[in-house]
Amino acid sequence: MKILGKENVLIPNYTDVHDKNAVLKDRLDFLGRLLSLRVNSKNTLIVGTLAESPYAEFMGDINNSYCKDTTLPVEGCLYNSHADPYMPLQQKSSLNITYDSFSSSVLKTYQTIPLVTVLLSGRPMIINDVLDRSDAFISAWLPGTTGG
Repeated sequence: MKILGKENVLIPNYTDVHDKNAVLKDRLDFLGRLLSLRVNSKNTLIVGTLAESPYAEFMGDINNSYCKDTTLPVEGCLYNSHADPYMPLQQKSSLNITYDSFSSSVLKTYQTIPLVTVLLSGRPMIINDVLDRSDAFISAWLPGTTGG
């Protein structure tokens, strides 16, 4: 866990992002550290970040039949490669985006603490559940192919 700056900023510190068991252990350690602190709505703010899966303008499209329901890596598709443990195994079928199970468990434990959500995406997303839970919401658009 890293503590940054004058005020305490707590973020999970992952020892090996490619080892799922290590990630799970690091997350449990982070939750333990959070539980040991006296956090409340007067001294704490949660900043949650969401990002859509990366894509290269065409294969990231929702319900692209070329990439859908493949069991092996398909050239041009980011799915099923298993090279990146954070990439989904299947192409999304909708533009819904929400917090993953780990983030949801933290938010449920600390539901009285204000939440600022930052969404990184290259297109409009369906954020109903996230928006309902957030006290503030920031849409930080990806720059696209001409950004930089």
